[in-house]
Amino acid sequence: MRPVLFEIQGFAAPAYGTTMVVLFVAGLLLLRRQVRTLGVDDGHMTDLAAIAAATILSWVGFGMLLARLRLAGSPHLNALPVLAIGAFVYLAYLRRQGLPAEPIFDAIAPIAAFALAAQYGIGTWLAGTAFGKPTDLPWGVSFPSGSPAYRVNGPTPLHPVQLYLGISFLVIAAAAQFAPLKLKAGQRALMTFIAIAVVYLLISPLRGNTTSLLAGGTPRMSEIVAFFVLFYCSFMAWRRRATAAL
Repeated sequence: MRPVLFEIQGFAAPAYGTTMVVLFVAGLLLLRRQVRTLGVDDGHMTDLAAIAAATILSWVGFGMLLARLRLAGSPHLNALPVLAIGAFVYLAYLRRQGLPAEPIFDAIAPIAAFALAAQYGIGTWLAGTAFGKPTDLPWGVSFPSGSPAYRVNGPTPLHPVQLYLGISFLVIAAAAQFAPLKLKAGQRALMTFIAIAVVYLLISPLRGNTTSLLAGGTPRMSEIVAFFVLFYCSFMAWRRRATAAL
């Protein structure tokens, strides 16, 4: 594990934050190339970058407010809620601009799944955050001293939850990009987001650094967002299918 990737003249580049910045820039560049034929110009991409940045800052600010009011612990940047909130804001933006939201989101879906895979499988893994509960399984991982996981559990082997999520999201990204399915516009995105929410909720009870609603704990904001995404996308998929059947 490497919480700090490198240092330059006293500036330390954290693994989690650096991974998110790299994915943010790379994702925008990749999406820009894929949606040009859908009427999305550089101005629209600039708006998307602004929406994403505003969502991140708003989430961090909301966390700081809760921490100041002592309603939550130290604020942290959770990739799934930020991505979900940004997606809904961008959907409203596309509708307002009269752009074809469904095919655009079909292009966004595999990129978003890959970004989550890299963020959890690389960023949180290197940082030692989002760690799992103790386990006797042969693939349990002991984190080094100084990491958040070690401060809580010491050298006890833990579920590598970061890798569970990273590998699962990578499979979802590959399926969203390459699965030879004949789907109507928007269905690929809906199925991808449903799969992301289901995987997150299934693995959430194995998290050791926080409680889980599915394991008898208190609701977490990320779980609430995952449930909302699951129900919303499932309803939209059902409605589109019912409408097509008429």
